[in-house]
Amino acid sequence: LRPLFVQRWKRALCSDAFTKWCASDPNVSIYAGHVNEATVYLHKYLLPNFAKSLISNPLDGEQLVSLLHSEGINCRHLGLIWNIMKYELNSNNESSTLAM
Repeated sequence: LRPLFVQRWKRALCSDAFTKWCASDPNVSIYAGHVNEATVYLHKYLLPNFAKSLISNPLDGEQLVSLLHSEGINCRHLGLIWNIMKYELNSNNESSTLAM
């Protein structure tokens, strides 16, 4: 998770939630749950909404990286964002064809 995303998250996240450093901590399952919750939010809400916003507002590479980082999204998620955009564009094309 990108530092800006972690800072904006509603609660502190443990960077060691899935390491052996926390193995003996009685709260390890709570820490892991918090990280899982943040990751699910990233994948189910933040990335899809970001991808949909790009469809109507194309950017060049430098602008894209800057916007990704300002939203707390790592560049490594570009493949997922691209797939979401393709899916959205295909869905929109199919629904507009069906409406005719």
